[in-house]
Amino acid sequence: MDVFPFVMRRLCIQWPYWAGDKTHLGFRKVDTYRWEFANDRFIKGRKDLLKNIARRKYSQGSEQQNNENFGLWMEVENLKTAKITLKQEMVKLRQYNKSAAIRLQTISCFD
Repeated sequence: MDVFPFVMRRLCIQWPYWAGDKTHLGFRKVDTYRWEFANDRFIKGRKDLLKNIARRKYSQGSEQQNNENFGLWMEVENLKTAKITLKQEMVKLRQYNKSAAIRLQTISCFD
């Protein structure tokens, strides 16, 4: 049994997932058309430097952004409830308008 084709096939299948997954480690895509990534702390052949590559840490700014997002989320929820209320009011007004038109038509028939 030849192992090489199996390994190559496995690598070809998993490569896009592996390559796309490295962005959270600080790697960035060098070229949009090539599956090539770069990191400032990566030097080819220096395995001892690989331990310095770590996931990106979220700063305090992200906590502030989460608070802002929560405020926006609450505003969206309030707007949704206001929209529902306005739709219900529109339905009532249309029914009232329709009944008023029928009454007007009935009155004008007697003239």
